[in-house]
Amino acid sequence: MFKRRFRLPSPALVISMITLSLVLGGTAFAASTATHKDKKADIKLIKKLAPTLSVKHAKTADSATNATNATNATHATSADSATNATHATSADSATSATTASNANALGGSPPSAYQKAVQWAEVEGDGTIDAQSGGITVLRNFTGEYYVTFGSSVAGHALSATMEWRSGLGLSSGNILIARCGGGTGGVGCIASNNTNTAYVQTANNTNTTTADRAFTVVLYP
Repeated sequence: MFKRRFRLPSPALVISMITLSLVLGGTAFAASTATHKDKKADIKLIKKLAPTLSVKHAKTADSATNATNATNATHATSADSATNATHATSADSATSATTASNANALGGSPPSAYQKAVQWAEVEGDGTIDAQSGGITVLRNFTGEYYVTFGSSVAGHALSATMEWRSGLGLSSGNILIARCGGGTGGVGCIASNNTNTAYVQTANNTNTTTADRAFTVVLYP
C-alpha cells in the first residue's frame, strides 16, 4: 500500500495567492468608499436627461411641465392636483390658486360662484362725485333728482341709497328713494338716461314736502 504524500505549495504560489487576495480586497474597499467628485459632469448629465424625466409625486415643484400631485407647485403648465399652485395654466383641482389661466373649479366651486366687487359712489347735492369705485357718472336733471349710471346693468342687482350728513340740515335730511331705470320688472321709465345701466335717485327736504338737493351714497351690489 502506497501512502499519499501531500506536497507543500511552492513559495511562488503562496506569494501569488496573497497578492491576489490583497488586490481583490482593495478593489472591494475602494468600490464601497468611492465618491464622484465631478459635480459639473453630474449637473450636465441631469440637464441633458431632464426633458425625458417624469415626476409623479413631489413635495415641492418650482417648475414643472406636468405635475400629477404636488404639495406646492410654484410654476406648472398643468397641475392635476395641487395643495398650493401659485401659477398654473391649467389646474383641475387646487386648494389655493393665486393665478390660473384656466381653472375648472376653485375650492370646489366654479369661477362664477365668486362674488364680484360692489360699485359705489359718494355724491354731493349738486351732482358732483366726491369718491367712487370707478366708471360711474351722475346727471342731476332737476332739483333733488339724480341719474346714476354704472358701468354695467343694474337689472337683477340690489341697489341702495343713503343720505349723507351735512351741517346746517338739522337732525333729519329728508327721505331718499332709488329705482332702476329702463322699465321692465322692478324698473321705472326715467325721463333721462332711461337704460338698464342707470339708477334714479330722488332726495327730499327735511319735511318731505318737496324735492331738495342732498348729498348721498349709492351702492350697486353684484
